[in-house]
Amino acid sequence: FVGLFTTIFSLVIGVSLAYIMAKHDFFGKEIVRLIIVIPLVVPPFIGALGLKRMFGIEYSVFNNLFYRQLHIMPFALIIEGLSAVIIVQTLHFYTLVYLNSLSAFMNIDPSLEEQGENLGSSGFNLFRKITFPLATPGIAAGAILTFFLSIEDLGTPLIFGDAQSKSLLAPVIFFAVTNAAKGISYGPTQVY
Repeated sequence: FVGLFTTIFSLVIGVSLAYIMAKHDFFGKEIVRLIIVIPLVVPPFIGALGLKRMFGIEYSVFNNLFYRQLHIMPFALIIEGLSAVIIVQTLHFYTLVYLNSLSAFMNIDPSLEEQGENLGSSGFNLFRKITFPLATPGIAAGAILTFFLSIEDLGTPLIFGDAQSKSLLAPVIFFAVTNAAKGISYGPTQVY
């Protein structure tokens, strides 16, 4: 569930950003390109700690500012459980989809898109029939990487620490291994 939704949300963000960065020129494009890949160098559990401090508790920074001080929000926003894990993983792993999709979009032969335009295709129709099918292998590679890294992420579920988060695959394996290690004695006594 978490891996699937993280992959879907990462695909939406990563492919959109990759298409904009590959096909459009705008002021500050190089700075935006650097900002987009920052989550790639930050471990996921650091993002989890940040999200928990910003939204995960009742007296968080966001709630203190927008709910208690400015009275903009009608209720305190608390993000926890699987939704928090999905948000953190999406904000971290979309960069994998972005980099693979950007490479795929940049390597499309422009003459193929020009031929589609000459045959009357433009806008979303051109994207749907020409650009997207040509970029699909790169997009699929990013999606597969995101799915597997989402499933094996251990830090994010442990940071949120509720029962739902601890029931994910990586924490279950982690706790099984640590509990087995606690029962083993390497001295002259018996091994459990």
